[in-house]
Amino acid sequence: MLKKRQYNSPLIAFLTLISAIVLGTNAGCSAQASTLLIIPASKTTIVLPSETIPSEETAAKELQHYLAQITGSDCQIVAEKAGTALQGTAIYVGPTQFAKTHLTDKSTFADEEWAMQTSGDALILTGGRPRGTLYAVYHFLEDVCGVHWWTPWEETVPHTKVLSIPPLNKRGQPAFRYRDIHTLYANDGGRFMARMRLDRQGDTPVDAAYGGSRNYGPPYHVHTFYLPAYIDPQKYFPAHPDWFIGNGKNVPTAANSQLAMSNPEMRKEFLKLLLQNIRDSRKEALEKNLPPPTVFDVSQNDARVGFISGPEDEALVKANGGAESAILLSFINYLADGIKEEFPDVFISMASKHPPT
Repeated sequence: MLKKRQYNSPLIAFLTLISAIVLGTNAGCSAQASTLLIIPASKTTIVLPSETIPSEETAAKELQHYLAQITGSDCQIVAEKAGTALQGTAIYVGPTQFAKTHLTDKSTFADEEWAMQTSGDALILTGGRPRGTLYAVYHFLEDVCGVHWWTPWEETVPHTKVLSIPPLNKRGQPAFRYRDIHTLYANDGGRFMARMRLDRQGDTPVDAAYGGSRNYGPPYHVHTFYLPAYIDPQKYFPAHPDWFIGNGKNVPTAANSQLAMSNPEMRKEFLKLLLQNIRDSRKEALEKNLPPPTVFDVSQNDARVGFISGPEDEALVKANGGAESAILLSFINYLADGIKEEFPDVFISMASKHPPT
């Protein structure tokens, strides 16, 4: 329940009431007892942690840019230093020591979880990595300041001489782990994607400045059986023709064959290649300061070729009501069992299958 309070300015009272309703403010928390004001005549400092990642630096710059447009305030971005007293309003962006000390909820952030909280004459905008802090800033700009991004090229930015920040204590995270529009063509490195709280934009790369993509691991997100990272027929068919279905003596192609997914030797080789692929791609992502991929696709070729390679497959299909997908699921479960100890957070995806003709 919102407590009744007296205000000298009807405008500030109105803005505080509306923002409190929209954001679910906990006005009873003593750490959030006052309304902060950002005005050109009063100094406002944006404080980053001493060690940042690129998306947190972007968050501070986005905040600085829009506060200047909204109020005309010239906010300085500084690194947090122990024992340094700040004048005016301080906005702590990212996992600063101030945030760690003053957050009401000190539980660990999920990687895209965010929080915004007032504390005395300070505002905390922080979250998990890689994008939680960026989301905190975008929620603040949208929900409190009234900024709206309609497209990558159109936005609405309000203008006011006094920006009133009501008592805040809000924490949240996206409802879905994977959020993608395939494909955004903004050519902005991922800025509009991040503003929309997506974490992937199809095959379009996202810069570390916007948290990178929650990408599929290589080689691709669909039809991966024959791609070079896995069982390339050019390499494997001469010595292992029994690893392939639906082709004669010629080297198979993705258009005329599938893998014999029940073949035990092929399964062992595929698992070995998958494990190495996960290790290499995650190492590369960390070196580039990008999120390590958590989804790896293992899926059949885009060909109207069935999955049955012998009597065992026929029995498996029969036991599952005639569904050839049982063969694929058996193969995927074998791979999942093979990676779960080293990579318990990794998911294996599968594409849909054309019906055999």
